[in-house]
This record gives sequence, C-alpha cells and structure tokens, in this order.
Amino acid sequence: MSRSRYLRRFFARRWLFAVVVVLLALAAGLALADRIVAGRDLDWDLIERLLYYQTHDVEVFEVVDDPDVLFAPKPGAVSASGMAHINSLGYRGRELTAAKPEGVFRILVVGGSNVYGMLLWDDETWPAQLEEQLNRDWQGRFEVFNGGVLAYVPSQMAIRARVAMDELDPDLIVFALSNVGSPAFLAGSPIRRMFETYPVFWQRLFYADYPTFSFRRNRDLRWRLLQENRLYRFFYAAVMGIDGKSWYTNGDFEQNNIKQTGMLIAEAQRRGFGFCLFLYPGAERKHGEGYSRGYELPIIRLDAQDLPRRYGSVHPPATVMTWYAKELSRCLEAEGLLGEVERAAQVEIPSTIDTAGATAGEMVDIPTGMFVMGCSPGDALCRPDEKPPVPKTVSAFHMDRTEVTAGQYRACVAAGACETFDGLAAQPENCPVVSVSKNRAMQFCRWAGKRLPTEVEWEYAARAGDASSRYGAPLCIAWFDANAGGSPHPVGRLAPNAWGLHDMYGNVWEWTEYSVQPSRSNQKRTDQFFIVRGGGWFTDERYLRASYRTLRFEPEHAESDIGFRCAQDASGD
Repeated sequence: MSRSRYLRRFFARRWLFAVVVVLLALAAGLALADRIVAGRDLDWDLIERLLYYQTHDVEVFEVVDDPDVLFAPKPGAVSASGMAHINSLGYRGRELTAAKPEGVFRILVVGGSNVYGMLLWDDETWPAQLEEQLNRDWQGRFEVFNGGVLAYVPSQMAIRARVAMDELDPDLIVFALSNVGSPAFLAGSPIRRMFETYPVFWQRLFYADYPTFSFRRNRDLRWRLLQENRLYRFFYAAVMGIDGKSWYTNGDFEQNNIKQTGMLIAEAQRRGFGFCLFLYPGAERKHGEGYSRGYELPIIRLDAQDLPRRYGSVHPPATVMTWYAKELSRCLEAEGLLGEVERAAQVEIPSTIDTAGATAGEMVDIPTGMFVMGCSPGDALCRPDEKPPVPKTVSAFHMDRTEVTAGQYRACVAAGACETFDGLAAQPENCPVVSVSKNRAMQFCRWAGKRLPTEVEWEYAARAGDASSRYGAPLCIAWFDANAGGSPHPVGRLAPNAWGLHDMYGNVWEWTEYSVQPSRSNQKRTDQFFIVRGGGWFTDERYLRASYRTLRFEPEHAESDIGFRCAQDASGD
C-alpha cells in the first residue's frame, strides 16, 4: 500500500471518528441542557414573562376554562378601589334582572376596557351614561347592560354576547371594537396548565415567520416543537426576549376573533336581534369593515377630529364618556335601532346673556373668609373625590376677572418670557388662550407678577359666598356643549358671579396649583398630575359644578379646551 493511500484512509477514519465524537458530545450537551431547562422550568418561566396580562381590577374577574374566553367578570365581586361592582348576572353596574321587564327596551353592550370603563366609577362608564341619556331623551324605559371586560379580546366578547342572547333577550346588541385584539391572560392564571390543555395557544400566539432561521417554511413542525420540545421552546422564547418581542397577537388569533364575531352576527340576524358595530373615536373604520364583511349592518364611529385630544383616547375620563352617551343616543336613533319609542318633550332653551364684556387682565379682590369645600348640599352628582365636604379658611388674594386671553399670552411671547406653541398665532385675540400646558401657564403668571391659584382658592372664588353647586343657570353663566357651538368664546361676555368673576364655569378648563398621585399602574409614583377646574366649551352641564375636580393632567399636557387664569397674594399690591 502506498504511503499516500495509507494516509488518506487514516485521516478518513479519524475524521469519521471526530464527527461521531462531536455528534455524541452535542447530543449529550442537548440532553443535559434539556434536563436543566426541565428541572428548573426555565422554558415556562420565559414564556410567562413574554405573555400579555390583564392586571387591573383582577379581583372582579375569574379564569374561565375556554381558550376563546380566558377570563370573565365574577358575579357579585367588587374591585379593591370600590369603583367597580359586578352584579349577580356578571355585568358591571347596578343590579338587574335576567327576565326583561315589560315595556323595557334592553341594550347589551360588549367590548373591552373602553366599554368596561377603566379607572371610572360604575355610573361614569358610557353604557351607564347611555342608559341615563336614553331615559332622559325618550318616553319609555331603557336598560343598558355593560358587558365590557378589561383587555380587548373580540372572541371573548362574541361568545359572551351569544350566551346573553339566551339569558337576557336583548333588543339590541352593540358590539364595540377598538383595535386588533390581543390574547390577554388574567394575572395569576395557571399558564402551563392552560397551554398543555389547549395546544391551540401555540398556534395563536407565536409568529409564523420568527425566528427567520428556524423552520420558517414548516409552521406545523414549529408548533409541534413548541408543544413538545422544552429546549426548542426555551430557545424560541429566549430569542424573542432578546429581540424585545412579546407574544402579543398574530394573524391566526385575529382570524379567530373575526370568525367568532361572524358567528355572532349571523346568529343575531337569524334570530331577529338588533345589531350594530361601534368604533371608539380612535379606531379606524376599516377595522369595523373587516369584522362586518359579508353582513349588512350599521357601523357607528364617533368623530372626535376637531375635539380635544382626550376625546380620541381609548381610556378617556368621565366627561368624554358623557359625550359618547349623547352621540350614541343620536346615532342609534338615526340608524332606526331604538324600536317604537317616543321622544320626550324638549325643553325650550333660553337665550344666553350677552353682556358688554369685561377687560382681560383686570383683577378682583377676593376677601378673607371660610367656606365648605367639596360636595354642595343637595348635589346628587357629586363624585367620591368631592366628599366629604371640608371647611376651609382662605386668606385674602386677588384673581383675574377673566381667563387669560390669546392676545395677552402673545404679548408675553413677544416679551421673551413665554414659550410659543403650534396654533397660537391663529387663536382669536379676546378668546381664552388654549392648548397651553401648566408649565407655560406658570410662565405667563410669573411674567405678570402673579401665580396660578391653588385648588382651594379656585373653588372659594368660584362659589363667591354661595354654597350651591353654581351661581346661576348654566346657559347664562357658561359656554359649554349646549351653547358654545364647538369653540371657545370671547372672555367676560356672560354673567359674572357675586365677586365679579366671569367664566368660572365653561369656556375652558383652568389649571390649578394642586397635584395628585397618579392613578394608573404604569405611571411612576413620582409623576405629578394637576387638577383642572370649571369645565370647557365642550363640557356637559353636569360637570359645571363648583366642586367637580376629577379631571387631572401632567404639567406638560395641553389640549384645545384647557386654559388658565392667574391669582396674586394680597400682599402683592
């Protein structure tokens, strides 16, 4: 045998041996890694970290053993904050009966957190306010069931509505869409048991083309590996975590949402139930069209394009929910969805008082005195943060007779003491300056040798010695949604209070120098939120009250119905 031939055989055997050794070492390493992952549940630990959870008001929900539902309201439960109550039928709000009372037109609203009313009291949610609005506008009795559930999952909503068709016999179903649904698990859910019981979760939760180098063309193989191979599951979840991805939603999950909603629509139409889709102002109409494709049904979308920014939020304050109720009442009537009911007699609205106006920049002397801050006697609209009423003593100070105008603010900008902002140049000279943050309001007040009023000072001045919720008829003292025509008005044109202050109610919300702790779980405890008072040009009458104080924003926040007026210590003369 030649030397070269011998060497070739020798190295060929060594190479084969090396390959075998490497493969055995790799197999041993994988087996060891698999045992480590399994022994410490590292795969499930990563998976649970990547999932999306519903963490708000968890005490009023319970896990449901159904991959299309996940969790549902718990009958009889009350949230830790005391703001949310689930009635015995499993719906948010006051107690209602399953049997429909004679003569009642019953509406079922299903949706996500927008319907549920995140961070709102029961009677501040838009379904509750819709019931109140309908019963005010129409001769007849309406019941509105709030079937909202925190975390928006349309398949969950659809199944809930199908059950309610048998249990509640609603005359109308309002199906509220928000965005692309996400598979939210209730915090504390038994994740591993749920995935092992319902393997469909793997299909609905993982990205079909991710990671790009891992069996991209064979989706069935990837689902199989995710279900059965802990090491691959660990590797997949680890790569997702490194890339900053989360198991939030994908096309398979959304298709299931559309399928379940389609089944609901088909059954509702077959059985003769009224049905419509509702889109909150921030949702795109094409999203509703995707869910309604193949069906003839109304799609109602509220238009907030020219309104303050918070009207387009998915979690707006109670003042915006009041607008929802008014607009929905009008839209439901226009679509012919309210059945055979008669509209209540309309009360003639008296004309507003138009005075000669007051001079912007003038100040009023506010005397030393004592008053009761908070809920006014006999005011049934008071919110919990207005109670209990508390006696307050206030030292004498001065307050601007009117809200600061756009012309005044532009003068401060020209002097180099105030920051300008988009849209300022177009604001009318004698109207209150709007879209101004608290920080910019403070700049102006300092330039003028003044300051912002405290919240106590504001309410004391607004009451002007009057213990009632406001000093006159709203249409005579305030520009609001009933008379403002969708924009602010020149200052000082309506009747002043007893101390000569104009527009303490309506026209624009006014910044005060009072901060509160954040209320959302994703906000830092060090964040500051400042209360605005008085109501604005698009505010409902119910919020034009001396004690209303629920609206609060960060100091950099600015909207088209927020302005300010300044105060000054009496020693500042």
